[in-house]
Amino acid sequence: MVGRAGPGLLECRRPVHLAREHYFASFDELARHLEALKQKDSATAVFESAVDAVVGGDAGSIRQLLQSHPELVRARSPRTHRATLLHYVGANGVEGWRQKTPDNAVAIANLLLAAGAEVDAMADMYGGSTTLGLVWCAAFLRTTDA
Repeated sequence: MVGRAGPGLLECRRPVHLAREHYFASFDELARHLEALKQKDSATAVFESAVDAVVGGDAGSIRQLLQSHPELVRARSPRTHRATLLHYVGANGVEGWRQKTPDNAVAIANLLLAAGAEVDAMADMYGGSTTLGLVWCAAFLRTTDA
């Protein structure tokens, strides 16, 4: 998913709706993001690769990326939610196509925490959320829907 902004990219007719669907405040921000993705070593492309590894449960790729780019552990998404990699473990409040919990989510979280992830970092989902808050909310919704 690194080279794409997500499902539905071409179906949207209004640029502002397209941007918001992909968690950007403006179409210009989305366009800059897509341009940055074309440069495989850009901070944007590296962060998006790491996010894909987190939601895919690919611990080996995460380790490699963190070894090559230790700053990733505290990096934030350029999207409006400003999530860290640890927030993506929460699988809630981020891009819809990335709201997945890998079977090894605890191992992924531990890997990120051991590398220096900030356990109580806030992101701009639901008025401000930590990873634990996102996990709790998602778990609560799953139990009440059952």
